[in-house]
Amino acid sequence: MRPITSDYLETLSAVQLLQGLTQEFTHAQATLADFVRFVRLNLSTKRVIADESWFMSGDKAVELLTVYKAKGLEFDNVFVVDGVETMWRPRSGGRISPANLQLQSYGEKYDDYIRLLYVAASRARRTLIATSYFTDDQGNEILPTPLLAALPLEKVNKPTDEPLPVLESALRWPALSSQDQAALLHDRLEQFSLSPTALIDFLNVAEAGPHSFLERHLLRLPTERSAVGSYGTAIHASLETAQRLVNTSQLRLASVLDRFETTLQEEHLAPADYEHFRIRGQTLLKNLLQKDNLLLPKGGLAEQKINDITLDKARIKGKLDRLNLNDGQLIISDYKTGKALASFTTKDRTKAVKAWRHKTQLLFYCLLAQKDARFAKAKDITAQMLYLEAEQPEQRALTLKPDISDIARLESLIEAVWQHVTKLEFPNTENYPANAEGIQAFEDDLINGKI
Repeated sequence: MRPITSDYLETLSAVQLLQGLTQEFTHAQATLADFVRFVRLNLSTKRVIADESWFMSGDKAVELLTVYKAKGLEFDNVFVVDGVETMWRPRSGGRISPANLQLQSYGEKYDDYIRLLYVAASRARRTLIATSYFTDDQGNEILPTPLLAALPLEKVNKPTDEPLPVLESALRWPALSSQDQAALLHDRLEQFSLSPTALIDFLNVAEAGPHSFLERHLLRLPTERSAVGSYGTAIHASLETAQRLVNTSQLRLASVLDRFETTLQEEHLAPADYEHFRIRGQTLLKNLLQKDNLLLPKGGLAEQKINDITLDKARIKGKLDRLNLNDGQLIISDYKTGKALASFTTKDRTKAVKAWRHKTQLLFYCLLAQKDARFAKAKDITAQMLYLEAEQPEQRALTLKPDISDIARLESLIEAVWQHVTKLEFPNTENYPANAEGIQAFEDDLINGKI
């Protein structure tokens, strides 16, 4: 196998660029014929297609490679991780060739590891740093490989700072230069629409904020899925099935429970979590559907997606759990598990951010419905949170009747956030208090153009 060279990476980047441009050129699934036609068109017009991706322009990229992949390459600085004895010596109990074949697998001789470490070390133009550690994750003592004994040694017995606060304050996705970031995210911004979750993440300086928005909604970094979130997903799926059964035939609890368990299994929870939430969900659904504690009127629209809604410059989208349109009145319902709220306005500081999130979400849904041509005949729009696990039936529904000023303020916020997102300008929010008052102040500054 040929080593991966800089020329190879540059060529791969160029091919990816051409592929993306061909896709835009055809406005459909591009074929090889489309690719050839696009290239010929650019050649005939003598148009230069410049590769501005971070593969070409990034000057601080970090490459994570095995020693084998790094062979033939050079770097200013090289870090060799896991420089411990157990990683750089022949494995005990390795494969043994049959007696009639005088063969020995690579990696079963100490010389193999000497040559391999030489390859790693000789990749460095300026600096070589090798790291080892004192104990493994079981607490067993670990020794550094003697192959690195000639290197100057610096022991760190205890970090100068506590690890957890340092990680919490400094562990962020590395920032690229503005040019690299713009090139890397160009295609995503072209297709981006602002969802209620994304807007709330941007504004929520108490729990997330602009930089969290960048990592989650533009860079799309993987995030840990909570067991509670997986439970909520399964409940939503089961209630979608329940509504469709009400609309088309007859509500059958067994079918709803089957959808719940199937969806919960697909979330790949730990066995103990799966069993806990399986019982919790079955109990909840039986309580809601067998005892008529959750009314599902016939004709309700479940899991409705609203896309491609344009305000002034911003694009917005969302998915609504349930819509009911009757005699010109549109009721938007959103399902929530967990504890119920008594009001969207509260003096309880522990509930204030949650109340703000829920109200903002419902206002966003109302705005989407107002802008969607399918619901143009709706004379009145109301939204409600349905707290499925409320202790008392009368606590289940919390209704919001938006007024003109609420919607106008939300539109102003969306436009302000949109401008920041499209310009890739993510303000520092450290000076805002991490509470509902801080969120309000941040919103006001966005609307008034102070940031």
